[in-house]
Amino acid sequence: PLHEAIERGHEKLVRPLIEQVIDMPKASSLLEQRNSVGETALLVAAKADRSSILQLILSKRSDLAEQTDEENNNFLHLLANHRKKNTIETSFT
Repeated sequence: PLHEAIERGHEKLVRPLIEQVIDMPKASSLLEQRNSVGETALLVAAKADRSSILQLILSKRSDLAEQTDEENNNFLHLLANHRKKNTIETSFT
């Protein structure tokens, strides 16, 4: 549910939830849970180019920047891929 809410841009729902769980122990944190392709909330936010969510998570949990998905992409890879794709799509429309 958190991953889907981030992906769909429901920031008003996501932000308070993240603020509540951001200081939880790592083992039980929603921020550590992965979806079916190994993405955490941070990785989904990067893939969906949700910069305010990225900033919120990384401001208190910079350790999560090391997370990678099943293809070994970190948040910078996913963010760059998303922005490159949008740039290409914009160029041809």
